[in-house]
Amino acid sequence: MNRMALRNILIEDCLRCLLNGEIIEDYPTDYPYPSCLMMESKKPLHVVCAIGNGTLIIITVYVPNADKWHDGWKRRK
Repeated sequence: MNRMALRNILIEDCLRCLLNGEIIEDYPTDYPYPSCLMMESKKPLHVVCAIGNGTLIIITVYVPNADKWHDGWKRRK
């Protein structure tokens, strides 16, 4: 939560991404739980999360950098 505040990302933005976003990368071999990268389309936002033991784990939330992403923030350069 501290990094989200430093990045000026609101919890509401994160929740909107989780509820309405799309999975753009899947990481099935991540340990201890498989994870994925989700993207929210209203404004550029990425959320990496995992589900394990019935719990949603938010790993990181960030605004994607135009130098590293293209195709509407969906693909890495």
